[in-house]
Amino acid sequence: MDGLVSLGRVSSMNRLALGLLLGLAWFVLVPVASAESRVWIGVTIYDDSSARIRDGTVVLMVHEGSPAYATGVRPGDVLVEVDGLRIANSNHFICLIAAHLPGEIIKLSTIRAGERRTATVTLAERPPDFYVTPHDCASSVSQTALDRRELASRSSNWSS
Repeated sequence: MDGLVSLGRVSSMNRLALGLLLGLAWFVLVPVASAESRVWIGVTIYDDSSARIRDGTVVLMVHEGSPAYATGVRPGDVLVEVDGLRIANSNHFICLIAAHLPGEIIKLSTIRAGERRTATVTLAERPPDFYVTPHDCASSVSQTALDRRELASRSSNWSS
């Protein structure tokens, strides 16, 4: 009987260790992947702390010929979702985009003059003459995980 209880404890410890190891691997890989990311959407963005914008990030400039320009994103648009995940701020948006590869297609939701619009955007490789400030995406991992959980919860409510 003691042997079975002992095995149960080892099994629980193994599950805990595996969970911690997988969580740590995700935590460690995300900042590295985003810092090295060559993916490009072609916008310059900023956070607006005024009361008019609660979530999202504002487009300051759209580079002509970029994926964002091709889909109609313009200065003043507020970027609010990527693939159904709410954008918290500019750093979160950058990290959501950096999690993709050039050539991948995303759904980008924007608000312009109070009207919401969603478009598909094919991400491109960042041109070599564009410098991007490295971002630490580790803090955005938890925000993204919360958004995915919220999205899953909403979709399970829809199917009920």
